[in-house]
Amino acid sequence: EQYMESINYKKLFTQKIQHQEFIHKLDEFIEHHNDEIKDQDEQIMGILKYLTEWLVNHILYVDGQIAEFVSKM
Repeated sequence: EQYMESINYKKLFTQKIQHQEFIHKLDEFIEHHNDEIKDQDEQIMGILKYLTEWLVNHILYVDGQIAEFVSKM
């Protein structure tokens, strides 16, 4: 986010919201995990699936737009 701010990235606000939503979702996983230990394997698989999908999508598509923005500077 600091880098995006330093280049005056136009979609910085959107990025910040997505990052906050990501953190909120992880917090939900942690809270749920602490409540019901009995489904631990299922919870771990859910977390891994979410992390993988979010990170791949975010890095390839959303962060990829930053590279496009920089190349046009």
